[in-house]
Amino acid sequence: MGPRPLRVTHAVLSLDAGGLERMVLDLIDQARVQGHRADALCLERPGLLADQARKRGARVISLDKRLGVRPWMIRQARRALKDLKPDLVHTHQIGVLAYVGPAAWSLGIPVLHTEHGKHYHRRGTRWLGRVAARFAGIFCAVSQDIAEAAVAHRVVPARNVQVVPNGIPRQVYETVDPGEVATLRRDLDLPPEARIVGTVGRLDPVKRQDRLILGFERLLDRVPSARLVIVGEGPSRPDLEHLIAARGLGSLVHLAGYQNHPERWYNLFDVFVLTSASEGHPLSVLEAWASGKAVVASRVGGLPELIEEGRTGLLYDADDLDGLARCLAELLDDPETADALGAAGRARVAREFDAAGMFTRYIRLYQKLISHLVCP
Repeated sequence: MGPRPLRVTHAVLSLDAGGLERMVLDLIDQARVQGHRADALCLERPGLLADQARKRGARVISLDKRLGVRPWMIRQARRALKDLKPDLVHTHQIGVLAYVGPAAWSLGIPVLHTEHGKHYHRRGTRWLGRVAARFAGIFCAVSQDIAEAAVAHRVVPARNVQVVPNGIPRQVYETVDPGEVATLRRDLDLPPEARIVGTVGRLDPVKRQDRLILGFERLLDRVPSARLVIVGEGPSRPDLEHLIAARGLGSLVHLAGYQNHPERWYNLFDVFVLTSASEGHPLSVLEAWASGKAVVASRVGGLPELIEEGRTGLLYDADDLDGLARCLAELLDDPETADALGAAGRARVAREFDAAGMFTRYIRLYQKLISHLVCP
């Protein structure tokens, strides 16, 4: 833990609802529990989760940056950091590092950076990454896949990258309230015999919930009692609503919107599914496992690294809608196998992906950074 409590500022685009942002909330919470202090600096806006961060004891400052390149925001970030007085800044995503990194460097504050996705397929983003990464004393990635992408695009040398997997407060997801599940089924008007396929995540093109809807339509030929529940909100909602109506699935697919307590919804699902076009180390898979649910996921990004096929879940090729339907049908038709996969996933979360363990890994890196004054 180190000789004294630390004060850390987490720098993010916003605290909107998403896996990255919920991971930051967990780090803020763990800091409080373990005697440290964590605050949040939001580059663009506070976001839906800002109040939850404040309830965990964090100060939340927003710079209200507008879209586009705004070099003067470095000065604004510097002013905010002088106010927050952190021992260390923990940035999340390379665009944030590009602004907050120079501000922290000018004040002699060390920076640890965590990369949550792969953003370097465009020349401009690669250039930005290479410049911004110079301000990070330690560069982390949430999966080996993301770390390898950063190295391959020469954003950071391999020797400078640390992989720190995400963690979750697993105890929150391990308790099942049958009455709560019954209430959700009633609110959604789900028939008693319905088998529930569910997902949790932002409604965004990269999450490809449109593929999920089309794959679910094919599933109905094999499991007519299946129903699909999609928990989350985002810019793709109008397109998804149009697709559901166009395919005549209005009574079978439920868009539940943003939920403050997603743990209640995992308990509703018989199988959890993730159809993303790109993923790093998604919290939703860990949350589904902690809830004891089998996982079906697209074979992209860090998911093959995370999911042991046939032991903790099933994988399918991202464009193979028939393959998606087959995986879902296999688990809905065989509840014992689904339960075994979910149990194995839950055990793995307990061993490897607990929020306290994630924080311990980061606190060791924080202390290393501060003790060696690793600044560029």
